[in-house]
Amino acid sequence: MTLKAAIDEMIRAFQKIGMEQPQFEARQLVQECLNLTFAQLMSHPDRNLDPTAEAKLKEWQVQRLAGVPLAYLSHRKGFYKYDFLVEKGVLVPRPETEIVVETALRRMEDRASVSSLCDLGCGSGCIGLSLVAEMTELRLWSVDASQKACDVTWRNAVNLGVQGRVKIENKRVEDWEPGLHFDMIVANPPYIGEHDTEVQPSVRQHEPHEALFSGDDGMEAIRSWASWAHSHLSPKGIVIFEIGAGQSRLVQDMFAKLGYDSIQVDRDLAGHERVVSAIKVR
Repeated sequence: MTLKAAIDEMIRAFQKIGMEQPQFEARQLVQECLNLTFAQLMSHPDRNLDPTAEAKLKEWQVQRLAGVPLAYLSHRKGFYKYDFLVEKGVLVPRPETEIVVETALRRMEDRASVSSLCDLGCGSGCIGLSLVAEMTELRLWSVDASQKACDVTWRNAVNLGVQGRVKIENKRVEDWEPGLHFDMIVANPPYIGEHDTEVQPSVRQHEPHEALFSGDDGMEAIRSWASWAHSHLSPKGIVIFEIGAGQSRLVQDMFAKLGYDSIQVDRDLAGHERVVSAIKVR
């Protein structure tokens, strides 16, 4: 089978199940599976696949058709400027979460210096580790209730060469007492309601439930983590949360009542209010 024939077959299979952007999905899968650049993919369409490559493509195709995220097959996902190890049991980093990193870098200008950073519910570590990789003076404390997430975060820290400035705690945020206050706290908390019908079946079936869902209204973790953050921020400390659709006003009001000021909202590329940030004033 040629490379082009494999891609065409995959496109047809993805179209049959109604997958969005089947051509893009097929090409991306082939690139990841065979470790090809886009240029290599497009410049040699008549290249014959050896039996091993063909079998691997078939297996990946079957798993994608079943809804398994591509990142769980390739064990990697690009985020911000870096590549992160991703494994099943850890939330796949999303492009919209990069706004948390961008907001953090911008809001650091609101303080004379930021030296201590905390990443709540760190998952793969993509938020906190991206910031530590960007800012050489930062030290990072990451916390997650999942041992798998903590292990993956540590491996990503090592891969980025920043492990000397990273500490990781395998605890629920609410149960963790770090013994210090932070200059900045970032989080991508679970913010989806348990019965939200808009969640893609593949996400619900394959990604970690505890990293996605948080009570009937999706606000349980946001409420408890926002309060925890206020108790563990230094004066003029900065908090930055990713949020879900329709939660912006609720989160802004909550931040104001807790004693945050300078509350700002950043939108994602689709125009949705995606990130709320603020400064602790009392």
